[in-house]
Amino acid sequence: MQTVALGASHLKVTPIAYGTWQFSGDWGPVDEQAAVAAIPRARSAGINFFDAAQAYGFGRSERLLGRALAAELRSARDTVVIATKGGLRMDGDQLVRDASPAWLRKGVEASLEALGTDYIDLYQVHWPDPATPIGETAAALAELIREGLIRHVGVSNYTTDQITEFAAVLPAETVKPPITCSAATSRPACFPMRKRPTSACWPTGRWPTGCSAAPSLKPPNSAASLRSIPACRNRSRLARTRRSPCSLGAHIVVAACL
Repeated sequence: MQTVALGASHLKVTPIAYGTWQFSGDWGPVDEQAAVAAIPRARSAGINFFDAAQAYGFGRSERLLGRALAAELRSARDTVVIATKGGLRMDGDQLVRDASPAWLRKGVEASLEALGTDYIDLYQVHWPDPATPIGETAAALAELIREGLIRHVGVSNYTTDQITEFAAVLPAETVKPPITCSAATSRPACFPMRKRPTSACWPTGRWPTGCSAAPSLKPPNSAASLRSIPACRNRSRLARTRRSPCSLGAHIVVAACL
């Protein structure tokens, strides 16, 4: 499969990525054996790009991904690109945003342990944290880069103004806008920020058929609200499955649709 430059980073990734929110259990029971078996199928199809998040089961999706890629992570680490996200935590039964330096460091360390790797190729702030100055978040990630724990940094669900503020301290190499396959809304506001076709929200710079942006999409406040997200209306095009749009049957999906 061909590769493209991911955002402003030098990472070479396949245009189709494998997202792992479905491994979290937020969409219902997970067949872990099937989950782990699906990853090698994606690898055999040529996919080298895998997207996870600490908040996807708080380590569960990352552990399953790391388990499936364990052999390559030990012997051929540079053949796969691992992207994950942090900056969310549970406060009782509520999912809250926390992009403070202390929590981001804890999140990176937890993700490294769950994935079973020494570094993360792309670490993304899952949602902007209104309680933490954006500059502090960016500075904390710059320090983690200097320490070699992460290689590249991106932002997720940020507005254009927030991206600009972040970039004053550390350029965001990738931007992941809020996307849903179920909302028929306009493209995200970040698209005009593109400098070249491969430097925007989509690795290829093209909008995939069947997906539309949802700039007003709100972050879930609890695990229960994650399960309330409607199924993809065009899932027959993205995956031949009757399960959720991020189900194990859809083992090849576009990461930005998660």
